[in-house]
Amino acid sequence: MNKVVLFLVLSLSAAILSGCWDQQLLKDVRIIFALGIDVSNKGESRGIVSVLDVKKTESGTKEESETHSVVSKTLRDGRDILNQETSGILAPNKLNVLLLGEKLARQGIYPAMNIYYRDTRTAINARTCIVRGTAQEVVEMNKVGTKLVGEHIYQQLNALEDVTIVPKEFIQTFFPVMLDPGQDMALPYVQKKEDKVFVRGLALFDGDRMIGELNKNESILYLLLQGKKAKTARFTLNAHDTNKPNIADYISIDIKRVKRTFKVMVDEDQKITVHLALQLPVIASEYPLDHLKDKRVVDQLNEKLSNELTQRAKMVIQKFRWSIMIVLAWDGTLLLITRILGSG
Repeated sequence: MNKVVLFLVLSLSAAILSGCWDQQLLKDVRIIFALGIDVSNKGESRGIVSVLDVKKTESGTKEESETHSVVSKTLRDGRDILNQETSGILAPNKLNVLLLGEKLARQGIYPAMNIYYRDTRTAINARTCIVRGTAQEVVEMNKVGTKLVGEHIYQQLNALEDVTIVPKEFIQTFFPVMLDPGQDMALPYVQKKEDKVFVRGLALFDGDRMIGELNKNESILYLLLQGKKAKTARFTLNAHDTNKPNIADYISIDIKRVKRTFKVMVDEDQKITVHLALQLPVIASEYPLDHLKDKRVVDQLNEKLSNELTQRAKMVIQKFRWSIMIVLAWDGTLLLITRILGSG
């Protein structure tokens, strides 16, 4: 008898629990691959989405991309309006990139990010970029070459991540950092030019507001200063102090690893002194003049490259200090030491 009762209870439980009240059937959703958010001149939210539509043809299936835009008081309101205007529910679970216009970024991105950070359907590996100009003009491109614009930017970011130009950041990883007053944040900074879109470097943030930018070479140094070297990191520098440098004067170096020393000291007068040093063993991947078996030449190059990278690193740090207006006594040391291991 007990076994019969237990069987009935289990059967009833399985019948009740087998359904899911929050399920969304694939036929009812429209997959968002790129999403752009701007702020209008009236301070309203302007959103635009790139949706992939798969259509059946005689030869199989055909993928087409279409865009939908909306102006609304809030992002959630805008999403509801788009859902009403499109055939199906817009789903961000396949989102490649979230693009934020520069005007919005300089006002603060927290309101725009909060809704997607807390949405469990948002793809955890979605990348976020700041757009020089408006996000709308990038999303409206639909395609770059044969690829969807969202896919193109996503793959471009992955490639630049491997060469230490952009950090490995996703919505779920940088959002908590944005709320931490003790940490700096930088996001990829992209630009549309004619029929192409490319990464300019990094957009610098103070909290959730964009305050400046770094070019690609500065971005590499910024990440190295944080000890975040990816698969490769390369610089091409002028190895000689000549007024009219030619191709033979340049050297390309590959950073093999980073040894970082970072100390912050506060004295009795609350004066802050920072000591930051990087040791960078490198390989000379290209140097037309060669002579790298000559110790005297190698020593001269080490000194030249160390001084050059140190000056560049100071300029990167100055961008943060000037933008954020931190009163920081930088009378500690900032030293980047290169050591050529050989030629590649």
